[in-house]
Amino acid sequence: PTITQPMTNKTARSGDSVKLRCGVTGTPRPTVSWRKNGMVIGQTKDFVQTYGNNNIATLEINDVCQQDSGSYEMIAKNSGGEISCTCQLIVE
Repeated sequence: PTITQPMTNKTARSGDSVKLRCGVTGTPRPTVSWRKNGMVIGQTKDFVQTYGNNNIATLEINDVCQQDSGSYEMIAKNSGGEISCTCQLIVE
């Protein structure tokens, strides 16, 4: 996989919604997962993960709070290997 658009650090206010985006391509199409501070993030109502045909992996965090601050990592894997991209989220 190849990162085509790296993530950028974000600052948000408590109660906001935040979208973390990372462009990633690969053949075969990679599978994408997300981690926060090294822990795998599941698909929940507050953490919505998508990887569409536009080759943008998105993690949407709804109603952010102080505990959501931290280091977020997108991991893309396929038979050719693995690549990751990280960013920091600060909730004020």
